[in-house]
Amino acid sequence: MACVGIQPMLSSVDQGADFSAAQGTIPATSCAACDRPDRTALPATITVPTPIVVGSEDPISTPAEAEQVTGSIRGARLAAVPGCGHLVPMEDPSAFAQQLGAFWRSLG
Repeated sequence: MACVGIQPMLSSVDQGADFSAAQGTIPATSCAACDRPDRTALPATITVPTPIVVGSEDPISTPAEAEQVTGSIRGARLAAVPGCGHLVPMEDPSAFAQQLGAFWRSLG
């Protein structure tokens, strides 16, 4: 996995947003993720319904990867938010909340 800085991740975010407080932490966190152990088997151990929300333009956790994870979790539901990248809750909070709300309502 290649490490990326904050600029590629924020390229589709509202340019008026102030991310100055995150400038030092997001790149460090992103690169720290490169050294994490492989956890690809972990999703199969999840036993509760799980919402998975991905940005349709996410270059870091791609929609294809989200589909793979969704397929390994019983009861998971995938929602792709059009035009968003990696930071869906920040890029389109309304769409993110709508997807989570729809998921919770679907549980009855």
